[in-house]
Amino acid sequence: MKPYASIAGTMILLLAGVHYASAQQTFTICTGEHESACKSHDVYLYCYVKIVPVATKMCKDLGLSGDHNIARLNTYGGNKCGYSIDRVVCR
Repeated sequence: MKPYASIAGTMILLLAGVHYASAQQTFTICTGEHESACKSHDVYLYCYVKIVPVATKMCKDLGLSGDHNIARLNTYGGNKCGYSIDRVVCR
């Protein structure tokens, strides 16, 4: 599932067919060049897409204020920009 993607440096929100249960308040984001190289995740972002605005939007989509905490769980090298795994907890 790819609800967010970057094309030519512009983030485009692609929500067609994406449904988030209102009870879900935690999700994991993988950022890197190839989604197939990501470890377990709920959301994929291409290299250099900023996590904060994406997390804010996703928390608001859950009917919450948009406030959240982000914790970096892991980073590992590879491909164009390496990979990061972040956990977002909506408040």
